[in-house]
Amino acid sequence: MHPDHYIAATGGLMLLYLLVIGFAARNLSQAVSRTIEIRVDNEVLRNSLKQAHIERDDARTEKWSTLAQLSHELRTR
Repeated sequence: MHPDHYIAATGGLMLLYLLVIGFAARNLSQAVSRTIEIRVDNEVLRNSLKQAHIERDDARTEKWSTLAQLSHELRTR
């Protein structure tokens, strides 16, 4: 093979390599972005769930307090 053919073949392989690396980098970037979005969404949901648990516990406490007061009122009358 002529030396010019080696240079052309090497150049072609380098271009192919750059294309493959470019596609891989783009895919990796998209995957990282999606992972970050999912983590942010999970954190929002986790905080929402914590708030719902707090509200549930407050409602439960209020319910039992009200029942205890009613029971006391019924017993003392």
